[in-house]
Amino acid sequence: MSLASLVRTEDWNALEGHWAELMSSNAAIDEVLAAVELARENKSVSRILPFVREHADLLEAGGRHADAAELLGRTLLAGGPPGELSQRLFRNARAAFENESWWESYTQLSGFHEGAEDVRKAWKAFAQLKDLGEGSTVFHRSGWGPGQVTEMDRGKLEVKIRFASGRRDWLPVKSVIETCDVLDEQDLRSLVVKGPDELLRMIGEEPLEVLTRVLRRYNGRTTQAVLKTAMAQLGLEGSAFTSWWRKARKVAEQSNMHEVTGSGAKTQIRLLDVAVDAGENMRRQLRMSKDLGAALARVRDLLAEKDLDDTVRAAALETLEELAEQNDANTPHRLSSWMLLRNERSETPGQLAARLHRAIEENADPENDALSSECPPLWTLFGEMPTARDQEACISLLKEIHGEEKWFDEACEQLVHAPAGMVRGLIDELMKAERQSVLAEMYTNLLIRPLRNPHLLLHLAEQAEKGKLEGDFPPPVQRCHSLLTLATALHTAEGADPVRTRAQTKLANVLCNGEPSLMSRLLEDATRRELRALMPILGKGVDGIVDRTFTHVAISRFPTIYRDDNRPFWEEENVIWTTQAGLSKREEELRELREVKIPANSEAIGKAASFGDLSENSEWESALEEQRNLTARATEIEEEVRQARLIEHAAIPEGIAAPGTRVTYSDDKGEQRTVQLLGPWDADGKEIISYRSPVAQGMLGVRAGEPATLQLPGGATQVKLVTIETLALA
Repeated sequence: MSLASLVRTEDWNALEGHWAELMSSNAAIDEVLAAVELARENKSVSRILPFVREHADLLEAGGRHADAAELLGRTLLAGGPPGELSQRLFRNARAAFENESWWESYTQLSGFHEGAEDVRKAWKAFAQLKDLGEGSTVFHRSGWGPGQVTEMDRGKLEVKIRFASGRRDWLPVKSVIETCDVLDEQDLRSLVVKGPDELLRMIGEEPLEVLTRVLRRYNGRTTQAVLKTAMAQLGLEGSAFTSWWRKARKVAEQSNMHEVTGSGAKTQIRLLDVAVDAGENMRRQLRMSKDLGAALARVRDLLAEKDLDDTVRAAALETLEELAEQNDANTPHRLSSWMLLRNERSETPGQLAARLHRAIEENADPENDALSSECPPLWTLFGEMPTARDQEACISLLKEIHGEEKWFDEACEQLVHAPAGMVRGLIDELMKAERQSVLAEMYTNLLIRPLRNPHLLLHLAEQAEKGKLEGDFPPPVQRCHSLLTLATALHTAEGADPVRTRAQTKLANVLCNGEPSLMSRLLEDATRRELRALMPILGKGVDGIVDRTFTHVAISRFPTIYRDDNRPFWEEENVIWTTQAGLSKREEELRELREVKIPANSEAIGKAASFGDLSENSEWESALEEQRNLTARATEIEEEVRQARLIEHAAIPEGIAAPGTRVTYSDDKGEQRTVQLLGPWDADGKEIISYRSPVAQGMLGVRAGEPATLQLPGGATQVKLVTIETLALA
């Protein structure tokens, strides 16, 4: 094993023997330097200090002063005590470099001399200076990125650097060592300026080599967040990074020298000290997963890759089966794991078969009608499947349990209990089997109880309203009433629920899409009274598109229908009136938050996390605070957009100040001013004002020729409305 691996495992006895062998062999010190860096990370420098002193003394005695200085300097920077190392360090550095032309100027510039107040800082600066020369590469920490030294004036202590951005500058050497890192030849950042074509080739053709070099920068271990930042320094960001990481992770998971654990931003990547069997490596990584859910997600990602090694695939499936057998595992995750194994092996796992058998034995009373509130144990088990894909696969389980013919009877009898993921597949199968009469009867029953199974109702509505089902359905207005009742229930339900969210989206598509929309067709012959009877349902809250579609349909049928309400339309609660242009502007602001600012903030959080100790990381705190603000703002705007209604669809009264009118008024001096009353997202503060503003509030509902009281910053003032015109907004 290497010295670094012995430091990692804290096998100090073996470390002593191996280090002694290295010292006696007079070998290069690369392996020793790697061990020092790892000891720095593990905070175990004190344990290796005796070996460092002995090794440095042997190097000095053998005339290898530069190596001795490098070893002592690295140990000092790793946390070694200056009192024990500084004299040895300066003595070897002098012996190695005092004949160089730059010795005097560099020691003076860096402050590296015997008795230096801060010997660590002095050595770090000196080490960078001695590595700085024509052809060397640097990385500017404050945003200029990688650059290459093209010229050096040792007399003036200046260097000319060509940065990857194209910038070229003469910079003082002192400034360079304070703001830049001098890069090792193996550091991929040097290729950004020295070999960009080679870098692109490596990223595309050698993802594992690129990953390995990045890992070596971080002592063989890093996280996905830090890796993302490191690759951004190579010009690989956004979707390009995602694509590269997918390839790199795939080959790393099948490598015998890499270990990948965790998922998402919490993924950990490690460079192993010794090679291991790829299958065993995968077993170990899966067993280290936080829980069965994390292991399952990992196996799903793995199986999605092409050209997966058969050994790794078999190991992944066997380990997943092993983890799913543990009794403390989450039930939905166990079910999902068994369904994955069933799909991959084309046979039902024993434990899943046993679960199914118990559920069949416990089946509910067969005389229960199709709308019984009691869900049979077998269908309860189907509903516990955590993903829509697993639920859809339960159709094949039904066929396996009941046979290719009898399963139709079971499906028809228990259709109302079908979980969301099974609904579409079951309806398609029953349509092919010519069981339309059963589906039509179910649609009729669910229209009476729309909350019983929302997904089933919506998929049946889609079939029935296209004429694919025939039955004794309720009248069109009553069918619309049922769907709007469901829309209100879905919109006002509390808590996050992805199944409910999918139902909301489906309902909006079923009711509002198409020309004409289903809502238009259902309300085509509705009376004024029937339409007004539906309004209180929408008043409880529905998705914005549903509300706007109903408003459009109602006004198209009866243009003055909203005037029947004693209360002006602009006083309606939980409604924001706006023009289409204003709504589009607000929706664009929401899109920018979701698709630009929030993802950029997530990137900033990842970069801040790479800066080290989060307890004293101001960048981290700042990024988290911005995340809270952006998320709150997006939620606020999302709710506002839901409440929006278009002024273009409103019944604007003639000759009365209202949203959608142009008002000319005169003050007590006879001076006139004209304003347009529109929505809060239309206002420009001058000619267009929000109907919610204090000025507009004093005008709303007032007729031309009547006085109005306006609340201005300086206090209330009396004005007279001269003319009122309805704006042509459509």
